[in-house]
Amino acid sequence: MTFELAKDIIKQIHMMKNDKMGILFRRVSKMNFRKSLELMEKYSKCQKCGSEYIGDGEGTLVVTDDTFIRTCKCGWRVEIKEE
Repeated sequence: MTFELAKDIIKQIHMMKNDKMGILFRRVSKMNFRKSLELMEKYSKCQKCGSEYIGDGEGTLVVTDDTFIRTCKCGWRVEIKEE
């Protein structure tokens, strides 16, 4: 999965009119939605090897209540804690 696809999926979930999905999204991540998208844009490409892929062992993207983590198969990793 490319980073752009992941970002699009998150945008679609956020914009859904389904109340249950909206509640689920808010419970999963308290990190500011706009801030999450900015970080996704900034770290869409691995800063070590340039890969844009996540999943299937290519890399990961994790957004929790206060943390953004992006990793790559080459070993690169960024972790940002929201204050």
